[in-house]
Order: sequence, then C-alpha cells, then structure tokens
Amino acid sequence: APEQLEPGADEFFLESDKDGDGEVQQQEAAALIARLGEHSEEQSQAIFKEQDRDSSKGLSMLEFGKAMEEWGMSCSAMHRSYFCSGSTQIHCCKSGATWRECGHVGHHHNCMGGGGSSYGQHGSSAFGGSYGGGGYHHHGWR
Repeated sequence: APEQLEPGADEFFLESDKDGDGEVQQQEAAALIARLGEHSEEQSQAIFKEQDRDSSKGLSMLEFGKAMEEWGMSCSAMHRSYFCSGSTQIHCCKSGATWRECGHVGHHHNCMGGGGSSYGQHGSSAFGGSYGGGGYHHHGWR
C-alpha cells in the first residue's frame, strides 16, 4: 500500500512559491510549464496568464491547484510522492526510475479547501494482475 502522507498544506505549492509571498509567479512556474512541452516564451506566458484568474501576476494556492488539473500534470512529470490537482490529492509511487499514480484522495482538505474525501488506489499485484478501486468515502465536517 502507498504511504499515506497528510501534509499541513499543498507542499508543492509552498515549494514552488520560492519567495514566500503566497503566490507562484511565472518565473517560479517556468520549469513546471516547461514540463508541458516545448513552448515559446510568449506561449509560456499565455499558459500562465490563462490560470491567473485575478490578474495578480501570480497564482494563488487555489489557482495553482486548478492549473495542475488543467495542465494535466501527472506523476511522471511531477516526480513527487503527492501533489494537488484541483481538489484531488494525487499519490505517486516510484519504481526504479519510473513514477506512476498509485492512488488519490478526492476533495482533500489540503487541496483547494476540499471538505470530504474519497480514496482510490491503482497498481498491480506481484503476479502481474491489476487492481484498483476505492477504499472509503468520508464526508467532512459541515
């Protein structure tokens, strides 16, 4: 089973916010945008600006989480044990040099303020078969 991490916040957002001002500016997201493929400087700026909904020249934690979802970020691109994609926390596992999704928590409390959660995991057995599916569904405090 994947290690269950319960960080205090979206740690990838906090790591990406290099200057600690509460938003990820374009220069702080440049390497991340580069993982999406080859783009000119103008295209990269447009990709970033499309996610900057309030035109603050930086992505808030909510905008950043939504960007991860809309940019279709994956474990193979992120190289992390978990990250937020919208309100879902994606869990990643590494096998050798390869990263893959091994589970997720929908509406995770650290991802865009999700309230309840649902859990799923993906993977394969030692005999080459595959498994997947849910574990639990929890409704948060209301």
